[in-house]
Amino acid sequence: MTRDAFAPLLILMAGFAVLYGTALNHDTSWYLISTAWWLDGVEIYDKLLELNPPWAFYLAVPPVWVAETFGFSSTTAFQVYTLLITAVSLVLSNHLLGRDATIPPLTRRIFVALAALALVLLPLKDFGEREHLFAIFFLPYVVLSMTNAEPSRRQRGWVSLWATCGIALKHYFVVLPLLVLLWQMASDRSLRRLLRIEVVLPSLLLVGYVITSWLLHPAYFDKVIPLTIAVYGTSTQPFGPVLQVALPVLAVLLLGLGLARLIRPTRASDTVLLLTATGGFVAFFVQSKGWSYHLVPALSYTMLALGWIGLGLARARDNRLIGIVTLIAVAAMLVPALRHGPYQNGFYQQAETYFTCPRGERTMQVYSSAVSTGFPLANYAEATPANRAPTLWIFPGAVYNLHHATTPEARAKYNAILDFARTEVVNDFLRVRPQIVVVDTADSKLYFKEAPFDYLDHFTQVPAYAEAWNAYEKVGEIAHFAIYRRPGC
Repeated sequence: MTRDAFAPLLILMAGFAVLYGTALNHDTSWYLISTAWWLDGVEIYDKLLELNPPWAFYLAVPPVWVAETFGFSSTTAFQVYTLLITAVSLVLSNHLLGRDATIPPLTRRIFVALAALALVLLPLKDFGEREHLFAIFFLPYVVLSMTNAEPSRRQRGWVSLWATCGIALKHYFVVLPLLVLLWQMASDRSLRRLLRIEVVLPSLLLVGYVITSWLLHPAYFDKVIPLTIAVYGTSTQPFGPVLQVALPVLAVLLLGLGLARLIRPTRASDTVLLLTATGGFVAFFVQSKGWSYHLVPALSYTMLALGWIGLGLARARDNRLIGIVTLIAVAAMLVPALRHGPYQNGFYQQAETYFTCPRGERTMQVYSSAVSTGFPLANYAEATPANRAPTLWIFPGAVYNLHHATTPEARAKYNAILDFARTEVVNDFLRVRPQIVVVDTADSKLYFKEAPFDYLDHFTQVPAYAEAWNAYEKVGEIAHFAIYRRPGC
């Protein structure tokens, strides 16, 4: 037991040491603040304009509640929480692998250690993102599909429940277990696997999740989804740039595939890992953003596939050199992550210097289509954001579509959406009267696709806003962001 725990525990401790005192990524930083609002009674989707499904809020409740109750940093609480979830997945995976008599103890320990590296250090800069959390929750389910042993129905049920906690974060994640299931049914030449608890339980839970979400959060279906469909398309990128982001990891996956073909007889565990990594790439490409954190499941499971297959080839050929080379190749995958380190965002540290009020009494509003402008600035500065949204995500698509509208109906539709979005921002501004306002003044703003737009011109068309805005003075610039401040706190 001590041998099994030594390397993973060391990696978890190293992860905490590297992460402690650093900021979390902008998305997770937003969830920490917005979940605290929700716990204080602000309804998500009705008052909080978040475009993603609600499960991420529910998952964020434990660390946010602990931080609020005991006065801890919510960032540190979330980091510890994520590492604890990782530890649970590693323990479950080690237990499942240990039941398979065909897997030598040393191979099992190395694989679990590699899993710890893939889930703790490899995604350092995207630590706590939904893709990262999914990769963590999903690991025991992958191991369950890899092993020759047959755990009890109860154990398979718990593993399936744990995996569903990750799958529910985004509908794209369904593709990973689905690819493995389709391959298993094709190999079995039977549909009987559809009746197994590891298929039935997640399916029922996900359907129940959708129904429960509709009952508890109707505004998500009535307001947010229609808005998302209407305006969110401008954040996607052409296939070429998205492919360029994934190419280095795809090359590693192809290397793993090539090594797997050298092992005879073919091992089901190799195929499971390769299909899981492939599913990660499918989810990455379908989202069409090219953002690094979307690649985390593909990256983590590609690393695991390469390590597992390389070790298997070393055993099959009775050649330790192959195993050593495999471990070196896996270590090389870690180099970019370790060189980059945890999440970095130079903007929030510069912007924090413009606050003059004491921490805890600070307020701010950000006019930008990038989440990274407002978060983790709000967390780092201990400032209350006026916007009850992660970013002004409605504006780019509405402005772009209005700019290219060719019919009166289309123009009326997008003008109405812009009016709604402006009303939300102006109401937030008048409710909080933020001390600091950060404004994106770039001629070509992110996701607007060259469509011209000026936030201040748009908002000052509202008389109440224009009058209140007279109290603000421009006090600085950071790149293309202008910083405005009013007197007092």
